[in-house]
Amino acid sequence: MNFSLLLQKSEHIKELAAKENTGTPKELAIKLDISERSLSRIIKALKDNGYPIEYSISKQSYVLKQVAIEI
Repeated sequence: MNFSLLLQKSEHIKELAAKENTGTPKELAIKLDISERSLSRIIKALKDNGYPIEYSISKQSYVLKQVAIEI
């Protein structure tokens, strides 16, 4: 997968996660036309770069983590 395509897939994942509408990892991989392993690598890269994404079993979707702000 070239860098441009990787960036496109990452942005699509971020958009769907913001809407809590990714579906399961298998469903998302199918939507993006990639393997589940590739999806896992992209999710890990997003997390490693500070993007607050996690999988919600109850919502059956990747979602954005709530970030606590300390005052």
